[in-house]
Amino acid sequence: MRTIYGFHAIEEAYRKYPHGTLLAAERLNDRAAKIKEEAVRAGIKVMTVSDEEIRRLSGVADCKGLLYRCRSIRENYSSLHDFLKAIGSREEVRIFILDSVTDPHNFGAILRSVDQFDMDLVITRNKRSAKENDTVAVTSAGAVNYVNTLSVTNLNTAIDELKDNGFWVYGADIRGTELPQAKLNGRIAVVMGSEGKGLSRLTAEKCDGKITIPTCGNIDSLNVSVAAGILMYEIRRQTRQL
Repeated sequence: MRTIYGFHAIEEAYRKYPHGTLLAAERLNDRAAKIKEEAVRAGIKVMTVSDEEIRRLSGVADCKGLLYRCRSIRENYSSLHDFLKAIGSREEVRIFILDSVTDPHNFGAILRSVDQFDMDLVITRNKRSAKENDTVAVTSAGAVNYVNTLSVTNLNTAIDELKDNGFWVYGADIRGTELPQAKLNGRIAVVMGSEGKGLSRLTAEKCDGKITIPTCGNIDSLNVSVAAGILMYEIRRQTRQL
């Protein structure tokens, strides 16, 4: 059971998964009261609880008086093998691999783009990676409830398994092939490096190639979540699905 707070995240969650419960504090501001009224009209189960109970359940100082509790709306893959079995012989599959992305705001923003551009899976490390928490839920605007994620012990082993199953793996790197010249259709996995150091050396060596986003600014790189969103758009554009 997942507990979601944040007005936009709650609205997204109960629209896409209406079988949860909206918990509302006794005192609500105008925006929260309107969301509560909309939920009632939509047939969502609503429970009024004390302000103290809302704060206890949310675990944050101010959740604006609303929480939504629902089951996670996504596939729960226990291993990469299970995911590969589920996709079978599909020719178009899109995966993003996060190599030590540790900022939960970046992680949440990436998940939001993954949802919007309909990527199939996000792979992260068990260690040295942001975890799904309340900050991620809010930053992703609720997308954390719909995106398929998988945490693995060894990214390089996962990359080998993907390549053995027909995936081309590309690392996002400033020294790579510029995006307009890159071929990003078919079975594709894109590796995004950490906020400070980029791709780790061994992971970079595992990639079939490197890709970069051409820019013309004065600083040397884009924020990882912004770069991920641009790459996802280009993948969708090349498959004529935008």
